[in-house]
Amino acid sequence: MLYNFLYSLWYTPRNQLTFLQTVIFFLLLPFSYIYSFIVEFKYCLYKNNILYSYANHIPIVVIGNIIIGGSGKTPIVIELANELKKRGIKVGIISRGYGANISKPIIIQDFHKFNDVGDEPLLIYHKTKLPICVHPNRVLALEYLLKHHKIDIILSDDGLQHLKLKRNIECVVFNSNKLGNQALLPAGCLRENVRQWDYTFYPNNLDEIEDIISKSKSKGFRIIRQSKYLYLLDKPYNIEEINFFKGKKAILMAGIANPKSLSKILQEAGIEVIVQQLKDHEAITPKHFLNHQKVDLIIITEKDAIKCSNSAQTWAENIPIWVITLKIGLPSSFIDDITQLAHNTKIKHKI
Repeated sequence: MLYNFLYSLWYTPRNQLTFLQTVIFFLLLPFSYIYSFIVEFKYCLYKNNILYSYANHIPIVVIGNIIIGGSGKTPIVIELANELKKRGIKVGIISRGYGANISKPIIIQDFHKFNDVGDEPLLIYHKTKLPICVHPNRVLALEYLLKHHKIDIILSDDGLQHLKLKRNIECVVFNSNKLGNQALLPAGCLRENVRQWDYTFYPNNLDEIEDIISKSKSKGFRIIRQSKYLYLLDKPYNIEEINFFKGKKAILMAGIANPKSLSKILQEAGIEVIVQQLKDHEAITPKHFLNHQKVDLIIITEKDAIKCSNSAQTWAENIPIWVITLKIGLPSSFIDDITQLAHNTKIKHKI
């Protein structure tokens, strides 16, 4: 309940807040100013080399966000990694492994489960089959990965605020929640204010994107999310095009930050959708299938499928669970830029 209240507070424009939300917002705002000062001061210390930041000869691309919660960065990591792989570049990926209890760096293998290494890194591994190392300290993850694999370039899944690790390129991803109420934590959803970075990825309905791109002095690319196929959870080889389900009624069970865009894709395909929002990184258990309405099918994301046990289909009884695939088209100019970076022997790191 507290999370839902804060979520509503963070992502509602200030001029649309209720009276209670307004009161809470102004009570929290002084703490946001304190947090903002700490963030800016810390960034300044790293930028001026007062605090040590680790640099490696391998080029590093960070793909992250400045808001709390997901923004759709994982599909970008997957798409970029696979495109670079096609070009013969040896790609390594590092990630925090959120939600997993990790005491030492782990390179993901086929036998790992989501609670061993985190749901997002495991999904990236299954979709790319590239070496991925997880640890909350990304410096340790990087060193461990390079010790065991020959790598041309490193992609960091999240870690924009992990300033202990120098990087060459910063990509910041936004979803349709935009900047929320434009306040930093805890009054708002922002981890940091808009600053200079290299690339901005955004959905087509982000109104203030021109201002964000201008302030960050970045190149802006619109994200195009596509979902063409679904496969059965317990029979992955059974694949159907999305139009196959036209006229059906479905529950979309999604543990992603903003399932609206996914729901819209399904509705445009003629599917009647009921959204069942899950918490980010929440494991799927039998309780999620209690008291659900009469529908023809249940649709989950690949990220949520990673968190399902082999018994998940039995929990849904006779309602089939289908997994929707999501693909993001990246502009060739961006992939060309990162390819050039991977081949550059004289790289310049930055915070």
